[in-house]
Amino acid sequence: MTLSTEHSHSSTPLDWKFSQVFGERAPGEDLQDVDIISSMGFEKSGDYLAVGDRGGRVVIFERKDGKYTLNGHLSPNELEQLDFSFTSHPEFQ
Repeated sequence: MTLSTEHSHSSTPLDWKFSQVFGERAPGEDLQDVDIISSMGFEKSGDYLAVGDRGGRVVIFERKDGKYTLNGHLSPNELEQLDFSFTSHPEFQ
């Protein structure tokens, strides 16, 4: 998937990749259920993203670029509210 915006300061479009697991997988490589990403959440400032998998592992990503919007209008928190819906897995209730 490729995303580009008119408000971007770079002429190079952003390249987004979607994966349901941590790390790179080779074609045909077995996928374990515990490796599937099951939750994610943003810290209020939008500078941190926590991602967890069904194996109980959590990875925290930190924003380093200092840029807060792609569209020039919404903050990370506002964008998060548009995209984020909480789902709870029955095995953890």
